Amino acid sequence: MPAVSGGQGFPEPQVVIGSAQDVAMVRAVVEVDKIPAFYDRAYPLLFGSLGARGIAPAGAPMGISFCAPTATIELGAAVPVAGPVSDDGEVVAFALPGGPAAKVRFRGSYEQLPAVYSHIRSWLVNNGYTPGTVSWEQYVTEPGGDPEQNITDVFWAIG
Repeated sequence: MPAVSGGQGFPEPQVVIGSAQDVAMVRAVVEVDKIPAFYDRAYPLLFGSLGARGIAPAGAPMGISFCAPTATIELGAAVPVAGPVSDDGEVVAFALPGGPAAKVRFRGSYEQLPAVYSHIRSWLVNNGYTPGTVSWEQYVTEPGGDPEQNITDVFWAIG
């Protein structure tokens, strides 16, 4: 699935079937305007905890949403791991659900991700699907440099 720039419109979501995925994460309810600060604090904590326990990531970092945003949103800064992990302070175990999800590959600034989620949710509803309670994004490219070159896979579980 090619990445499409937000300036060119968003691609039609594709339905993919995924396996359940164990992750380690830092989970919190965050004010929407403080999401970047949450990630800036959570990822070093997460990677530090895993490194101290000798646990290697099994994939690219992720952000997990557990509700639709209002003034706040319940989020997880996460990283896939090869199997369940034990909780370590703020770092907790979670398993992303397996099964069908709508997926869009997006190229552009993270600031545009709310519009990508809105696009996916509308597509799900308009095509007779029930949006699940969990959505997530996986950061295909490392942040830094030109934000318009970020590639992010965005998923929304189908309920």
